[in-house]
Amino acid sequence: IELAVGDTFTDPGATASDNVDGNLTNSISVSGSVDTSTTGTYTLTYTVVDAAGNSSSVSRSVVVNSPPLACTPSTIYSVSQPINMIKLSNGNFAIRTFTGVYTSTSMSGPYNSLGFNYNTTNHSHSLLGQNSNGDIFATSPDNGIFKYSNGSWTSVGLSSFGTGGGNFLQLSNGRIIVSKQGSLRKMYYSDDNGSTWTAASGDIEEDWYNVINVNGELFVNSAGDKNKGGIISSSDNGSSWSKLRNQRAYSMEVYNGDIYIVSEEGSRNSNIWKIFRSSDAGQ
Repeated sequence: IELAVGDTFTDPGATASDNVDGNLTNSISVSGSVDTSTTGTYTLTYTVVDAAGNSSSVSRSVVVNSPPLACTPSTIYSVSQPINMIKLSNGNFAIRTFTGVYTSTSMSGPYNSLGFNYNTTNHSHSLLGQNSNGDIFATSPDNGIFKYSNGSWTSVGLSSFGTGGGNFLQLSNGRIIVSKQGSLRKMYYSDDNGSTWTAASGDIEEDWYNVINVNGELFVNSAGDKNKGGIISSSDNGSSWSKLRNQRAYSMEVYNGDIYIVSEEGSRNSNIWKIFRSSDAGQ
């Protein structure tokens, strides 16, 4: 039996019968107790003895669990058509909406415009992140990636329709990795703080997401929007990528050094989706 803290426990009891003495249910004795105010596993033991002195016992486990967490959402800041928010290295917050990029010293606002005049109707055109100089990167529908530095925005390439920018990761050596969606879909890297970009090598023309770094090995996944997908990895800081898993993968996260993915089981396009964990860097 499983209960939550605060629930009422009613002992369902037990029954007993003997082929000589008949019904012995009223002779059952119970040992143990259940405290529903405290989490834990409690054991009740039911014992009966017949007229000949023969004894029999059975046990019941009662588990008292913590109550479910109550989540009451509250509005921190209300904005029309938000895409995403990031916390900046100076402690401020930046938010990307369909109509611009805004910053505030507090998550609850007020927010001031940074003058990013590239409107969108697609949630892929998001804030990407910052480089080591604190410059902010954002994507646009048709004009690629922009960098905000010293109070102004500058186009830094990867232009063409469908620029999503997907993901953004700066390595400890300063290199920036970005996954580019749209017509220039590939993995790219920059060694000059995001001013120019180089396409990585490998069969990687796909909309990739969730760039992660596990002990120097890079991974990125895709659900196969362009009929490839799976998971690719890089051992050379993103210069080249190779296929690690062929089955489509919707998401990927790292927790305590292990990689967790939501991916197909079995053959590609099986449409049997499960959660997988790897403790050996995807091997």
